[in-house]
Amino acid sequence: MIGRLVNDVLRKQPPEYPWGDTLPIFHQVDWRMCNLECVISDKGTPSSRTPKVFHFRSDAQNIKLLEVARIDSVSLANNHVLDYRYEALFDLLRILDRADIKHAGAGINFKEAAKLSISEIGGIKIGVIAFTNNEPAWEATEEKAGVFYVPVDLTNKLTTKLLEIVHEAREAVDILVVSAHWGPNFGYRPQPHHIPFAHALVDVGGDIIFGHSCHVFQGIEIYRGKPILYSTGNFVDDYAVDEIERNDESFIFILEIEGKALRRLAMYPTIIESFQAHVDKSRRAITISTKMKRLCHEFKTEALWNEKKDVLKLDYHEKLSIYLDTNMTYKMLEHTADVRMLVQGDSLEELFSDAVFGMMEILKPKTDGQKQPIQRTIALEAADTTALLIDFLNEVLLSAHINKEMYDEVIFKTLSKRSLEVNLRGFDTRSFGEDIKAVTYHEADVRETKNGKWETMIVFDI
Repeated sequence: MIGRLVNDVLRKQPPEYPWGDTLPIFHQVDWRMCNLECVISDKGTPSSRTPKVFHFRSDAQNIKLLEVARIDSVSLANNHVLDYRYEALFDLLRILDRADIKHAGAGINFKEAAKLSISEIGGIKIGVIAFTNNEPAWEATEEKAGVFYVPVDLTNKLTTKLLEIVHEAREAVDILVVSAHWGPNFGYRPQPHHIPFAHALVDVGGDIIFGHSCHVFQGIEIYRGKPILYSTGNFVDDYAVDEIERNDESFIFILEIEGKALRRLAMYPTIIESFQAHVDKSRRAITISTKMKRLCHEFKTEALWNEKKDVLKLDYHEKLSIYLDTNMTYKMLEHTADVRMLVQGDSLEELFSDAVFGMMEILKPKTDGQKQPIQRTIALEAADTTALLIDFLNEVLLSAHINKEMYDEVIFKTLSKRSLEVNLRGFDTRSFGEDIKAVTYHEADVRETKNGKWETMIVFDI
């Protein structure tokens, strides 16, 4: 979203500014796409057709912003493309055409809004179809301009039409992207009815489902060998940051292709600061990636964090497991139950330590006689104390499984409500008697009681 305050900044800064330090990544790939969450135009007046608090428009000159990143295609099917009425939309379409940037999802009528956009790169045809379930009043018809509106309802006739269009498009391109601007704001997990809807899009020919709208990223599912990105989060905007559901965190998603087949997905963690996107190379990048890995776990999707290159990767296979480093794989058991544990402590240190010891009790480590002592260090930052504890426990869990270790001593070098550095001491183990899939945020709420103690409920996904 490059309107409002971002637009104000661009009147003083060059078009490269909002991209921060990410442009080298965009320049090294062959094809680039984004959801354009505003209208680029000097024309139009704020629309009053639907009740809105925010209207997003960026000056016409800011088409240069898309050009410097070499953006090839944009999705226009969203709830802001008509913020400044038809005059601005029609101007945007002309501006994009003059810049030779493909677009999908909005047009002068239904045929244009639902039209397949095609780019050809190195002999490979990449197609884009874009729809939204937002703003039904903006639905394009045979005689009215607007967006490709489709409710997320498999029984609706508009959905039937969408599936027919995707099926027909499959024959015209080598790789088909279906862009979906859907669902409510926020939520780290997709709406339940989005999942079968996304599956249906893949079943009729979609290769990549590119979801957005809810402002935070969600876990990625590999369905029939095709990646479903239910939500990719925010990349550039001027929005206020939610301290719990961090809408300033996302990724640059890079699909790697061999021949005409999708092989892997690389993800570079990004953050938004001062109306700029930045590739995060701090400890926060590990926190962001750990969160994504945990969300992907729920779809049994592979995730490998390459610390040397600050990138998270997914590989496509028939049987999916979780890659934790370059040499080892840990396979999660099927979900059977949750284990809930109430943890209390006289201090934050005691609360965090007891949470680790309780998790070790659930894992039931098994040893072979002589124990080899070990020590590990974990350093983390998080938005709040609850996120810090849950991220810390997930890091401990990952370390335990990767290295086949259990921990019986927690030594805090530093601990505050938002950061920690810890030395873990323990010994090697042959295996574990129980399997924890993830430490979840469900019911977690680290709080100080009236008598000065600390407590929280922790839910382990078994």
